[in-house]
Order: sequence, then C-alpha cells, then structure tokens
Amino acid sequence: HNQIMKKLKKEEIISLLKKRKLEDFKKISIFEKMLIAERGYVFKMPKRGSNVILLLSGGLDSIVTWGILMKEYGLNVYPITLNRGEKRRKKELASIKFFNLLYKKLYPAHHRDFFSIDPGLSNIAIKIEDGIGVLTAETILNSFKNGEVDFNASLGVFTIFPFFARTYAMYLNSTKGLNIDTIFCGVVANDGEHISFQSLTSLRSIACNLCVPIKDYSWQFSSLCLEPEIGSFMRKSDLIKWGFKNNLPLEKTWSCYHAKKFQCGGADCVACGERKNSFINANVKDKSIYKSIDMQELNLKKIMKKISIKLKRIIKKLFRSS
Repeated sequence: HNQIMKKLKKEEIISLLKKRKLEDFKKISIFEKMLIAERGYVFKMPKRGSNVILLLSGGLDSIVTWGILMKEYGLNVYPITLNRGEKRRKKELASIKFFNLLYKKLYPAHHRDFFSIDPGLSNIAIKIEDGIGVLTAETILNSFKNGEVDFNASLGVFTIFPFFARTYAMYLNSTKGLNIDTIFCGVVANDGEHISFQSLTSLRSIACNLCVPIKDYSWQFSSLCLEPEIGSFMRKSDLIKWGFKNNLPLEKTWSCYHAKKFQCGGADCVACGERKNSFINANVKDKSIYKSIDMQELNLKKIMKKISIKLKRIIKKLFRSS
C-alpha cells in the first residue's frame, strides 16, 4: 500500500502541474494566498476519526477514494450523491449501493450510509460528450429542441455539487452535532489534463467560493488524489492498484457516459477509454464487460424481435381457442 500511496514533495507536484495547459498558477497563487491570509493554511488533512464529506458518483475514482479515506486515513466518511439528471443514473446508483453494503462490512467503524440529493436537474440536460470541449451556445440551443432537454450536470458538477455537500454538512451539524468542514471529491491527478473544471486551479477556486459568500474560512474542498499540501498525486491507475490490492470488485463501478446494459469500452466515450487504458497502465486485469453501443443496440433489437414473434404466436393461439 505504501508504494501505491507514495507521497511526493510539494515541489515535485507543482513541477508536474506546471506542464499542464489547463492550470493557471497565477490564479492558484491568488486563491492560496487568500486562504492563508484568512486561516493560516491552504489545506490540512483531517485527523484520524474526523468526519468528512465525499462527493460520490458511482465511478471508479470516487468509489475507491471512499475506501482509501476509511482504511488508510481512518476517517468517518459521509458520502453524498447528486442526481444530475443523467440517463446513466441507475447504473451509477447501482454501483454506489453495491459498495455501500461492501464497505459497511469491511470498515464498519468509519462507514456511513450515502445520502442522495435530487436538485431537480432531470428536466434540463446537455450530453457530457458535447460539453467536454467548448460548451458553445449552439450546443446549448440544440439541447432545447422540441422542448426536450437532456442535461448532464457533470459539466459543472464541481461548481454546484460542493455547495450541496456543505449544506448537508450543516444539516448533520444541526441534527447530530457533527463538526464537518472538509469535503473531498474523486478527481484524479490526470483528470485536469483534459477537463478544466477538474484541475487544481478549479479545486482551489471552489475552496474559496465555499468560504467567501458566508465569510466562514474553515471550509475545505479538495481531492484526495490531487493535493500538493499533503503530497498526493494519484492517477486512476494508482486507484486501480489500490482497489486490486484490497480485493475490490472494480468491475462493479460504472464509468461509461451511456446508459446501456454494458459499458461501451471507449469507442463511444472518453470515460471508458480512460478506464481501459488505466487498467493496462496499472497492469491489473480488467474484469469489466465492454460492448460497443452498436452491438448492444443490435442485441436489443434481436431480443425485441423475438418477444414480438412470441407475442404474436400467443395472440394467435388465444384467438383460435376462442
């Protein structure tokens, strides 16, 4: 575990991050100076036995982060999942429910049941594939054709999700007297190479935004896998290694942007491609089942055709008997 969880010097992490086009170190410096001025530090890892919130999606990254926070850091994790209105919600929720039961058995002292919030996003949506690049006005307008909208809040999940998490922490404080001021997300070190809202720049911005509006600078927001202050720089492949070492059935997690029976395997979504490559980089056998969208749709058509033929036969028999 120590080799997988190996810590880097802050300077090493900064050097790696400076090579990324999506990072803005002038802004990072401004955000960090603000936090230091107000509370004396940028980020501090909570002590063992502390209570924390984790943003949970049902994907491999957040699911494994959940386990690491409990086993390696001894933290009491209160996971929160947000219904973002995406079609794959059922698949992600199935993953969350499975690991919720598993972790309850593995880490009973630190496990807490997940809490689900539905902010009513199911009526507005933009496919995440359309928003990974530049979210143009045309993309947004096309999503409103014929009065039908398919919005995926993943596009800005780290701009709204942490505020729901903070509200949940306040609720736990008022109802159970729990003091929670740290919110974790499942962003991995290589996410910020492709998606701006999963960069360190974005994480630091949100950390400040959690504090400034309510003038309370005790709130922390960070990723366990991307935090220079604690020497953490973990890629998806590192999480896969940790999950494998701890005998986690990683095939039960859901990464695919689609909502089919099986994950598509990368031909139709970036998430599957990254997932498959990370298993290869981790040198861990990927037990996930992948099938292309075309193949799954073809199989569905065949199944529906067989059902239709059987129904016609049953109806004919009924008419004959009558």
